[in-house]
Amino acid sequence: MAQPKKETHTKKVQSVRAAAPRRPAAKPAPLPAPVAAAPRPGWRDRLRSIPHLDLLLLAVPLLVFWLGLQYWWLSDKLPPHWDYAVHIKHVFEYTEMLQTGQLADFLWKNYAYYPPLLYQIGAGGFSLFGPGLAVTQSISFAFFTGVYLLTYGLGRRLFGRLAGLLAAGIVLYTPMLYVFSRDYLLDVPLTFFVLLTLYVLTGNALARRTSSFLLGFCLGLGMLVKWTYVLFVFGPFFLFLWTGWRTVKDRKAFA
Repeated sequence: MAQPKKETHTKKVQSVRAAAPRRPAAKPAPLPAPVAAAPRPGWRDRLRSIPHLDLLLLAVPLLVFWLGLQYWWLSDKLPPHWDYAVHIKHVFEYTEMLQTGQLADFLWKNYAYYPPLLYQIGAGGFSLFGPGLAVTQSISFAFFTGVYLLTYGLGRRLFGRLAGLLAAGIVLYTPMLYVFSRDYLLDVPLTFFVLLTLYVLTGNALARRTSSFLLGFCLGLGMLVKWTYVLFVFGPFFLFLWTGWRTVKDRKAFA
């Protein structure tokens, strides 16, 4: 009698299993898509990947330029001439005022034909390192380096990196700038402050208090180099103010 009960129990289990819902079979995971090989970088990409490439491209030509100036200064045995001699004379006068404590005359009372900033800078150099043409020539080269770097910065900000590098290269080997950089003249410092003013203007100078202060600082120092400074910055400054005023006017119209 026990055998039929066992068979009945087995049939019941089989019927329950058959009635239970079957789970769908798991789908196989999709194969990963083949990864396309990255294109090989070109020579331009390799150049851009060099760290501090722009600094290198600016420093090497400037070093060659400086070596050429050193050769010229060592070869030139002639004394200062014309305006160069007049500026050196004024530097000696301002050096005497500074060393004898005549600060009022040094700062504003003793006003030569030209504004005093370049003479005051030269007097400071003579007081620190001793009088000599090497001091004034180093000051001229420092201003020229500033002109070179500001040209690159201004060109890059307005037209891109390549334009900045090309503009700096053109400035570096412009014949007249090369001549002026050898002597202690007003032209290179004047160019420096004009470019510095334009660089500050193109950076939206009135948007922040620090930039506005720097703009006023540049305007004041530029006038202390040579009065013709205002002729070079009047047009860009007026255009900057006009553009800013139009922008504010358009915002109010659409407010």
